[in-house]
Amino acid sequence: MYLSGHDDERVTIQEPALNEIKKSRSCFRRTCCSGCGCLTIFLIAAAAGIWLFVPPEPKKLTTLPDTLPDDLPLYKRDAITGVTYLSADRKKRGPETVAILPKIIITPLIMGLDRFKEGSASTTPRLTPASLWNATRDAVKTPLATYRHTVVITWNALGAEPHFIDEWYQNEFKKQHFEIERAFTSSTARSMRFRNATTTGTIFIDDAPGTAGTDRVVMDVEYPS
Repeated sequence: MYLSGHDDERVTIQEPALNEIKKSRSCFRRTCCSGCGCLTIFLIAAAAGIWLFVPPEPKKLTTLPDTLPDDLPLYKRDAITGVTYLSADRKKRGPETVAILPKIIITPLIMGLDRFKEGSASTTPRLTPASLWNATRDAVKTPLATYRHTVVITWNALGAEPHFIDEWYQNEFKKQHFEIERAFTSSTARSMRFRNATTTGTIFIDDAPGTAGTDRVVMDVEYPS
């Protein structure tokens, strides 16, 4: 039997072709890794941006927060229908976190400028790594502003008439040495502002005409942490 010499021929892939295949695979892997890395960085940055810059949402509570001032008058605690709470810590999280890096950069510069203005004859202690560290640490710990807790308390469908609730709060605030300022009064709504040395807030009494009792009372109060 005759076998053609062509049957024994083998196809040999030249070296340049193998190199091109390897390069293509390597480029593909790098592209995938680079794309995944960029996506991961983007997601982390987006999450950090939301965490820092989106205004905080108050929490809905089933009970009054423990931080509420003891001297705050509350009409019929057992009739409260809603409580929302936004803590001072939650308010300051975004701005204080963003301010850390500028504080770290600016504090040493300010100290250096102050030292330069005072001159070599100044009695101020010279700058050292320890003094810079202590000053920067204190700057980071010092808040940009005073943050306060905020609580909104709601009553719905109260049996008492609006004028009775209004007078009750006026009397109770005076007993607790709060200052009262009338915001407005109409046939369907009443509002007053109250304050003492630490606590401020407003009360809004809403009443639809032609219905018995009081439709809604809302107290919005702020106090220190």
